[in-house]
Amino acid sequence: MNLKNQNNLPDLYSRVPIELNGIPLELLDPSNISLSDFITCEICLNILLNPICCKNCKKKYCKKCIQSYFKNQNNNNQNRCPNCRQNFESSEIDQTTKDLFNVIKLKCFYFNNNCKEILIYDNFIKHINSCEKGEFKCNTKNCYFVGYLDDIIKHLYECGLKNIECKFCLNNFPKILFYEHFEKCKNEIFPCIYCKEKMKKYKIIEHEKTNCLKYPIKCKNCGEKILRENLNSHLNNKFNCYENRIKKLEKQNYEKDETIKILFDKFNKLEIEFNKEKERNDNLEKNLKEIYFKVYDFNKINLNNKEKIYKNNFEDYENNKISNAIKNYTTFYNNNNNNNKNNEKKYNLNDINNVDNNFNNYKN
Repeated sequence: MNLKNQNNLPDLYSRVPIELNGIPLELLDPSNISLSDFITCEICLNILLNPICCKNCKKKYCKKCIQSYFKNQNNNNQNRCPNCRQNFESSEIDQTTKDLFNVIKLKCFYFNNNCKEILIYDNFIKHINSCEKGEFKCNTKNCYFVGYLDDIIKHLYECGLKNIECKFCLNNFPKILFYEHFEKCKNEIFPCIYCKEKMKKYKIIEHEKTNCLKYPIKCKNCGEKILRENLNSHLNNKFNCYENRIKKLEKQNYEKDETIKILFDKFNKLEIEFNKEKERNDNLEKNLKEIYFKVYDFNKINLNNKEKIYKNNFEDYENNKISNAIKNYTTFYNNNNNNNKNNEKKYNLNDINNVDNNFNNYKN
């Protein structure tokens, strides 16, 4: 029986959860049995589930197994590895073990219940949480029935604790008490809510559909609800019937017009707000442009000022350079004249010309 086809039994049953410390070794495909020594937990000796590794000795454990082991130990809050007895530091398993997990094939946990699926390691948990061959429990309060899918569906139709609603009083009763209540409830005397005639409850529904003169019936022509006792006269008087229909259509048109007016007013308000926002954005854009051009002009002026400063500094530097050269020349020339007078020597004309030439070259 397909689990997806049980739409008439929503939320009446649920899957029994499975808690595994490791994957039972018997689920390993026989073709992979030679790999079992490399993929088993050192504690539960089953196939590793959510494996972690000791950083010191490289032994591998199931996550739940090692956590349970630490809880049962009394080592002053020091978690020691079961193998190397050092402080346990977890690390990922090696790549070789990961590659082995990608190779192995596993049977379904419910293979004894005729589930013939052969699974890869990564899909094992996902499959057993959705396998139709698994165990289910009844969700009825105080009912503890557990069984396979076919058994649970059969049980749901027979469960004595399942609540059933009484169609007369609209109260819920467990199935084992419902039929007794139902026999009493349907024979109780109860007045019709329309004509107030008293009768047994089980007759009221039929009475309302066929005999109650005060029961409102919808006219097929105009859509108005007319009491059953007045329906024939209403249908015979076609003018009143069509007049009612016209009034109803006018009312509907009026309501539509009012709705259109409301929507139109909202549209106008939104349009006004949109125009305001647009104007505001235009002003912001205009202000940004003005700021941009001001900054541009400022930078341009600043650049020109810097060029002028550099030019003036360069001219001052050149002028100072020339004036220093002149001072050096005059000092040199005066010193030579003083030496000539003191020593009564005469310089050759060529020496003086060489000094003049050097000064002119320096100046240029």
